Amino acid sequence: RALTLMAEIYGKEQVDSVKWLETIKEGLQKFPEQEYFTGNIMDYYLQRGQVDEALAQIDQQLASNEKPYYLYVKGILLYEKKDYVAAQAALDKVIAAGGDLAAEAYAKKGDIYFFPAQEIVEENSTLNIDDPKYNANEAKIKEAYEQAKPFYEKAKELEPNNRDIWGQQLLRVYWA
Repeated sequence: RALTLMAEIYGKEQVDSVKWLETIKEGLQKFPEQEYFTGNIMDYYLQRGQVDEALAQIDQQLASNEKPYYLYVKGILLYEKKDYVAAQAALDKVIAAGGDLAAEAYAKKGDIYFFPAQEIVEENSTLNIDDPKYNANEAKIKEAYEQAKPFYEKAKELEPNNRDIWGQQLLRVYWA
């Protein structure tokens, strides 16, 4: 508890980011079960684009305890790395375990299809509608949305009030 409070103080408005990081790492080492420390160190690595370092850290934690939270974090990291096959495998384990993270894992699996499709949507916004590539891209978008749809629908079924994880994406899928 003391390390958590110290991290909060050091991290408040970036008063002392070096001490904050030291405190988070110490907390993670001494209390690897505390999701607070894992979440903060993972956010730190992600914000700095250090996905490989974050993956090494989470793999170390998974070696001693394959809890769903760690698997979910690993799925997110693999997603960030665009290793979608491995991300799906990690998220499937979260879903199989059930529990509080299942809806978020389903939504993240939807993201695996949805957000790459958004890149194609952006590309299409620069193309002329008569361009043959435009129609080919539209077909790819529709296919990706159809792949994402059941995952978002399952997330909605599991957590109907958590629209942050499925709302905008599912609405866009339905509109396509």
